[in-house]
Amino acid sequence: VRNIAISKGFAKFRKPGITGQNGLWRRYPGRSRPRQKFTERIIRNNKPPMDLCHICHIRALRAEEYGRLKEFLYEAIFLPDGAQPLPREVTDDPSLRIYWEGFGREPDDRALCAEAKGQIIGAIWCRMLPEGFGHADRRTPELALAVLAAYRAQGIGSRLIGQMLETLRNAGYAQVSLAVQQANRAHRLYRRFGFEVIRETPEEFIMVKSLR
Repeated sequence: VRNIAISKGFAKFRKPGITGQNGLWRRYPGRSRPRQKFTERIIRNNKPPMDLCHICHIRALRAEEYGRLKEFLYEAIFLPDGAQPLPREVTDDPSLRIYWEGFGREPDDRALCAEAKGQIIGAIWCRMLPEGFGHADRRTPELALAVLAAYRAQGIGSRLIGQMLETLRNAGYAQVSLAVQQANRAHRLYRRFGFEVIRETPEEFIMVKSLR
């Protein structure tokens, strides 16, 4: 997770009511906004409870679907309670653009998705990002993760993480990294998967998981 500093060119994204040191909060790909109660979603949609974790399918993201990563990066933006949504063009900022632009061109680009009833509802991907928020070293790929808001808190993110860790382990990587806002409860999930904090900023944890 990351609290992005607002430059002159970035100030247009600032909105009244957004909390945080710089007025703009971001979570590193891979964390969720404040969770909406599952029962509230059921009432609103007038649908019975359904455990999508067991009916969704985890698969490799196809090349023709790589363009969806920009959408999922937006879903990965962490907003604290009471914060207003950011405009979608925020993902075009250079600090975020590196997570999706030209994905698939490099050999270390890897992506998985969660699919349910023909719809992609979550994605996890990694790249070598020397300028990424969660950069550890030049041999360590950085993870990004997002699940669509309506499908969170059902174990889908955990399945995506577990499958990606296995994929990277089988490919011979020694470790994988990520960054997560300290205010984002997702850091507890990463700790359960064995991620450890290697450094901190005032707002975020940079975490690494050994794959040995």
